[in-house]
Amino acid sequence: DWTAATETAGPYSEAIRHDPGEPRHLLSRGQTRERFGETEAAIADLSLAIRLSEGTFPSASSSRGVAKFNLGDLHGAIADYSKAIEQDPHEPIYRENRAEAWRDLGNPQEAEADERIARALRAPRQGREHP
Repeated sequence: DWTAATETAGPYSEAIRHDPGEPRHLLSRGQTRERFGETEAAIADLSLAIRLSEGTFPSASSSRGVAKFNLGDLHGAIADYSKAIEQDPHEPIYRENRAEAWRDLGNPQEAEADERIARALRAPRQGREHP
């Protein structure tokens, strides 16, 4: 509900007032807003975080992709996931998210390609976690 969203996002809003050029605060508030269904506000925060970081903040690009995906903007989501992949090609979640969008667009070949790469990226991590 709106009250919970406001209370949860409040500390981030306060941090933004004190340090308006810090994209991490915008990322956190944007992610919080998205969780509470304030998707348009989330996209605005995440877009500003991307702009402030000069496009070098893959988690902001990916989070904006999630918000766009939830609005049904699959092409926009794919563009944001692709930007996150460009910025950090070793993070499998970006490919997994993009695969879901590709699948929803009716492009299973692209989805399967992303899923294959994501599995390969996770394999070394899993080997370290489970000796």
